[in-house]
Amino acid sequence: DAYAEKKIGAQNMGKWNWKELKPEIAQVWRLSLPAILTQITTIVMQYIDASMVGQLGKEASASIGLVSTSTWLMMGLCRALVVGFSVMVAQRIGAGEDSDARNLTKQALISGLAFGLLLAGIGAAAAGALPVWLHAEAAICGDATAYFLVFALSLPAVQLNRLAVGLLQASGNMRTPSILLVVMCALDVVFNLLLIFPTRRWGSVTIPGAGMGVAGAALGTALAEAVVA
Repeated sequence: DAYAEKKIGAQNMGKWNWKELKPEIAQVWRLSLPAILTQITTIVMQYIDASMVGQLGKEASASIGLVSTSTWLMMGLCRALVVGFSVMVAQRIGAGEDSDARNLTKQALISGLAFGLLLAGIGAAAAGALPVWLHAEAAICGDATAYFLVFALSLPAVQLNRLAVGLLQASGNMRTPSILLVVMCALDVVFNLLLIFPTRRWGSVTIPGAGMGVAGAALGTALAEAVVA
């Protein structure tokens, strides 16, 4: 009857759609994996900071947790600029308009640097008052301010780093950004070890350290971002 024919037709259409969509789904996964890795890298680096600073005590951990929402807000603004330029560059490359794509890339880098400097200025100006606005206890205000101040001042490098990742991916180069983001996590660990903790001995080996505490965690992350950028 008509209902059975409709049901069979829907089933056949479902099978046909799956066969047609399978290569497209694979392509979407291949293209989206680097973007997923980018977000995971951001989260991992914050976990690295929190876990290593946690060895200094609960107040040090609390100071990072306090400003985490503000750092995520700043990172979100950086990401918005990246998405806008990456889409336009990808469209120009796809259309074969390489000259326009190069011009857009130049504009993206200049705009990204200017926007990063603007965010850095706003963040640096707000760093001292931010813990008070968030009703933090006096014991963690100093470390929270130091962490956010260093983070804010690193935003030009962060913006250029994220922008470079997005533009490379838009050009079809997925491998280079992925490798460098993994390197950035490794550099974050190394810089944190050298900056957070004081000089100490591990067995027969002396590990140098600056003993900067919470500020060292922010500086370590900033240096990792700058090197990879």
